[in-house]
Amino acid sequence: MDLAEVHATLVSDIRFELEQVGEVTAIAVADYIMESLSEQFEGLAICHLLEFADTAEFRENLARSGHARRYFLRRARDEKLADNRHLALSRTRALFASLAAGMLPLARDIAALSTHPWDGSWEYEDDYAYFAALHALVLQHDPLPATEMDAALTQFERAIDGEVSHRFDVVTALRRRDKDAFGAALLALMEEEEARIEDERDSAAVRERDVLYWPHARISIEGLGLMKAGELLSLPAPKEVPLCPPLARLAWTSGQGQDLFVEMEQIV
Repeated sequence: MDLAEVHATLVSDIRFELEQVGEVTAIAVADYIMESLSEQFEGLAICHLLEFADTAEFRENLARSGHARRYFLRRARDEKLADNRHLALSRTRALFASLAAGMLPLARDIAALSTHPWDGSWEYEDDYAYFAALHALVLQHDPLPATEMDAALTQFERAIDGEVSHRFDVVTALRRRDKDAFGAALLALMEEEEARIEDERDSAAVRERDVLYWPHARISIEGLGLMKAGELLSLPAPKEVPLCPPLARLAWTSGQGQDLFVEMEQIV
């Protein structure tokens, strides 16, 4: 699918869903919409990067992905929303999008607001533990939150039960501040993602015009986010990493971008 077509479709879908969010009185009604918006802004960011090499719009739309998640979590907290699967830590890549944008305060807001415990009916335990470890790191990286990260890694290891997990290897390398292990695990994870993308290329969902498949087939927001997590610990990533081209590797910034979700009544 042509990226220009993907771009146009995403802009249309985002406008429609923003209008819907502006009309809701309870965030529980818009839980799926907020998750969808986060994913769509991510895809739009990649389109700007690949079509126009526009790193400013790439950063801005990654930030909006994070804003969508933060807005949902803030309202969920304020409205005391509890029994909702969209609170699961691993529901979106918004944490990675915020890190990839170089916006640590935004990533920290998401991590701090992500307080719901693991629920086996909502997410796999290894997915939960992966994000729990990364949230702990994002909230405090100097010194490392050893107790929190070790607890998450123990849960992670129990959940995978001896199976190979490159995500587990990445987080373990971060916990140990092991540069070589981090680089090797990151490469293995991105190679695994490349293989998954190729496997999905002829799937029913892609044939039925899954527009988000195409930008994510070229750029890994997770990989870019993990690179930034490594930078927090002075762990450099390899120069060549699949799905993480140099153009997409942004520097840290003190800003948080334009938050479209601060005053929803302003959205028209």
